[in-house]
Amino acid sequence: MRVSMSAMGSCSTSLSANCAPACRRTTRPAAPPVREVAKVNGVSVSSVRVDAALNALLPFESMHRGVSQQKVDELRQKALERVIDEELQYQEGVRVGVQVSEQAVDKEMAVARARYPSQASFDAALRESGSSVADFKRELRRTLVIAEVAKREVDAKCQVARPEAKS
Repeated sequence: MRVSMSAMGSCSTSLSANCAPACRRTTRPAAPPVREVAKVNGVSVSSVRVDAALNALLPFESMHRGVSQQKVDELRQKALERVIDEELQYQEGVRVGVQVSEQAVDKEMAVARARYPSQASFDAALRESGSSVADFKRELRRTLVIAEVAKREVDAKCQVARPEAKS
């Protein structure tokens, strides 16, 4: 495993780490340029992905209300670590051939969409977060691959042989 990191940037809006349109603000700040902040086995990790993970840890509005810069920096580091862990899990899923069906992605898309009063409001949240339906579906697929890898790991370690179960 190779992980390299570069300097972190400031926040921008994006999809949250758990794949829900993150922004419901009425105004949108200018987004800083997208930068590479780390490489994981040769795969670039962008500042946008880290910012999305940070927004999941600390909603954007809170960043300007009583949260110290030191705390934001600590959370940004935690967000970077989370994104790197997720990338490693995703790469492991690809390596072992985890496949996610289009039906599974569509089902999760419907769950996310149901959190909004209408398709228009869901589409508006995607636009506001700077994402498209294709971006959202790609992130859902990644999340499902990661979940399957975790499930396989847990299942493999939780197997109990019949003689062990009897004792």
